[in-house]
Amino acid sequence: MEKLIRIYHLPYVEVLSKICDIKRKEAFRILACKKMEQFLTFPHSQLSRFYRHYQRNSGTPLPNDIKEKYDKAVKSYQKMITVAMEPYEWIKWMKDAFASSDWIQNFECKLGEHFFMKEIWFEYIQFLDEQNNVVSLA
Repeated sequence: MEKLIRIYHLPYVEVLSKICDIKRKEAFRILACKKMEQFLTFPHSQLSRFYRHYQRNSGTPLPNDIKEKYDKAVKSYQKMITVAMEPYEWIKWMKDAFASSDWIQNFECKLGEHFFMKEIWFEYIQFLDEQNNVVSLA
């Protein structure tokens, strides 16, 4: 089985859709379809391309629960685009859109793109301090 990579680009979705359609072992097919669901329900810039790809290549329509998650992801991504350069609004959006277990990844991604936003740095360091459970001897 081809290595499943969690990068949101269309070539990876094409590989996943081939795995979904091929009658391989059921476990591989279920795994590939779950990954495809992640591609369609996580807010990112390629959502519409993945949805069109799914529509063209799938023999079944998108299930209603996944369609609702897809619509929610599209709205969330549009909101993120509108607040991208407003640090406090972006932090509020991120905390509303993601579980706290995903905040570190979101902070690091944002800081990689916009390293000059002091407010994001401050919130990130504060979050890391709150998560730090190491006891100091001093």
